[in-house]
This record gives sequence, structure tokens and C-alpha cells, in this order.
Amino acid sequence: VEVYTTSGCKYCVKAKKRMREEGVPYEEIDVNEDKVSRSEMSRRAGGRTSVPQIFVAGEHVGGCDDL
Repeated sequence: VEVYTTSGCKYCVKAKKRMREEGVPYEEIDVNEDKVSRSEMSRRAGGRTSVPQIFVAGEHVGGCDDL
């Protein structure tokens, strides 16, 4: 699982907490000040720019509510 996040994002915190509680390992990619990662996230997420954006096995799941 890949999770694109920014610091201070309450939805990012909520999504990561849920995955930890469920025992789901994930890789966090902080796009706060990384324009390259943010651009990659947006491209992979079909143009979405909000965080978190979550991918499972390379497939876009969506954001926190979609998790």
C-alpha cells in the first residue's frame, strides 16, 4: 500500500491510523514540499491533488473516505 500524504493533514493521520489498526503495512510518501512526488501522485490519481491518495497493489483506491 502506498499513501501520499502531507504533514498536518487530519485525513492522512486518520487513514494511516486505520491501516495500523488493521495491521496493513504501508509506504508513506510525503508530498508536502516534493513537487515531483506530488505531480506523480496527481498523474496516478487521475488528476486528483488532495491528500491522502491511496494505492493498493498499484491500483488507485482514493482518499481517506474511500479506504
